[in-house]
Amino acid sequence: MQPKLTIQERLKDLRVERSLTLEQLSAETGISKSALGKYEADDFKDISPFSMVELAKFYGVSTDYLLGLTEQKNHPNTELDALHLGDDVIEVLKTGKFNHRLLSELICHKDFQRFMLDAEIYVDRIADMRVNNMNAVLEAVRQMALMKNGGEENDLYLRTLEVAQIREDEYFGSLIADDLKGILRDIRNEHRPDTMTADETSLVATVQGQLQDAMNFEGSSEEKQIRALMATIGLDYDTLTKEEFVSIISGLKKSKYLKSPINQRGKARPQMPHGNMKRKRKMKSMEYVGSYETTRGATMKNTFEIQNVTTDFSDYYSKSSISANTQSKMETIDFLAVPTRYEDQRYYFAQETVDFLKYCRIESPEHTFDILSDETAQIRSLHSFDIWMPVIWVASNVLLPLAVELISNYIWEKLKGREEEPAKVDVTLLVKNGTKEKSLHYSGDAKAFKEAFEQIDLNKMWSDDNDA
Repeated sequence: MQPKLTIQERLKDLRVERSLTLEQLSAETGISKSALGKYEADDFKDISPFSMVELAKFYGVSTDYLLGLTEQKNHPNTELDALHLGDDVIEVLKTGKFNHRLLSELICHKDFQRFMLDAEIYVDRIADMRVNNMNAVLEAVRQMALMKNGGEENDLYLRTLEVAQIREDEYFGSLIADDLKGILRDIRNEHRPDTMTADETSLVATVQGQLQDAMNFEGSSEEKQIRALMATIGLDYDTLTKEEFVSIISGLKKSKYLKSPINQRGKARPQMPHGNMKRKRKMKSMEYVGSYETTRGATMKNTFEIQNVTTDFSDYYSKSSISANTQSKMETIDFLAVPTRYEDQRYYFAQETVDFLKYCRIESPEHTFDILSDETAQIRSLHSFDIWMPVIWVASNVLLPLAVELISNYIWEKLKGREEEPAKVDVTLLVKNGTKEKSLHYSGDAKAFKEAFEQIDLNKMWSDDNDA
């Protein structure tokens, strides 16, 4: 919000209020159109005294108003007595510790008088007696009906008579708030063009959008990093020539921040598939490796199972017409929500898993989180668990501790305010380690989730395998 209008803004507002073009104003004042246009330009500083006097005379305002020395257009010498203001009010107005322009706009708004009338009705309790009389009549009728009904209050007619009674404080408080909100909304819209009004789209949001576009770009890791760097300093990557791109790459390679790819996964990065871009794997029966059980309380049983698996999403890719670009997320995303097939033979994603990934993007922005789906994902909720995340793909075993930490923190966030109540969680993690894959499934007390994982040596569980 701009507390005080500039000379240029005052001149333009006065002209627009009278619906005049620059040509029409020039004809009325004898000042050239080009000069008048310059006077209203934001970067123009010098206005001749002759023009100032002529414009003040034409608009019927004081030169002090045009120069910004006063906010009074037409009444520069008005006596204070004529304003009917008390001494305390005058002292407040003289301090200047608030926005005088905003106060003036409030008072001049077309609905301000109605706001004052509603405030007077509320403060002086003008309508209280009528409201109370109406409530008394309704309550008397309700009591008579209640006696005839044998004291049974759960009746539609009786309840209608009860809720029809108005609580004057709540009613008038809401009425006055609506009056003021409407006035301020109009003023807010009028202030949009002001130079001191905040932009509707923040610079941070703009840069975040540019960075996201850069990371979604299908190209080499170097190109992604260059796009991200260009976005942070407001340069358009697509305008770079091939020679400029090569020069920038050669220079930035000296930076310690560009010596490794953005998406680091340790040594367990899978090889890119050949042929039609599908990950062709044969499903084999799941082998039970070990379990951990504990009982927390008298009614909740917790199980933690580790199984060797070989994942195969070819059926999902085929039935859901998943694009090759989406399939490649298995190779490029750190944490990925994958679908589960249900009795109707359709694939769904858990709503809780989607919410969890949104949480992770905020808590761990240096990693990538996504969903193995094109734009239209089928979402499903299961209400038998407080927290239900059926399948989350973890691209590398080195990311498993982070996955456990994020899930644990998410659980505590979800249970805030009801820590003492029992809550059930069901989570399955599919973890990749070279050519091996494991399913880690926990079901039971939400508070024991992290405790269950702490009982397992996550590094040893790979070395003890006999399925390599």
